Amino acid sequence: MASEKLLKSRTAARGQGVNVYAETRLKWFGNAVARGVMDAIRPRAFFAGQYLQDKIKLNISIPVVKRTNPITGREEVVQRSKPGEYPRLETGKLRASIFHEVENITPMLINLIVGVPAEFGGESMEYGARLELSARLNRSFLLRTFNEERKALETIMGQPLTAEVRGGPKT
Repeated sequence: MASEKLLKSRTAARGQGVNVYAETRLKWFGNAVARGVMDAIRPRAFFAGQYLQDKIKLNISIPVVKRTNPITGREEVVQRSKPGEYPRLETGKLRASIFHEVENITPMLINLIVGVPAEFGGESMEYGARLELSARLNRSFLLRTFNEERKALETIMGQPLTAEVRGGPKT
């Protein structure tokens, strides 16, 4: 709802003996405009989150290479991801756990979160954080995808974006 302020001005016209009164009402729509802007940005943020989530899942969908051991008859992994590559798909739990959400911080600030939860399906997802944050493993998949898709995300949102990596494995 717009707030109203009443401004009164009183002017005396000299020489005619007439007092002239004028009332001006000023309506402030700033809060309503700001809410309208945020209502327009929230769906964009949700779409940007879904877009980024889908790209991350696509990037980690290349499977590990397996072969059957001729002696034991069991399948063995013979090729995993190398440093600098996206993590390869083995069980699919990491890919399935990736989520996004739009969080209201204040009425004028929203936060788009894309990530891996600490637990998924009753199991710890600590290795997702380890892959993302370990310089030794060099298997970033969240921030790397964000950086690769930054231009598309900024087009969706209509403004520059920044990323922040939080969390990590317990030590």
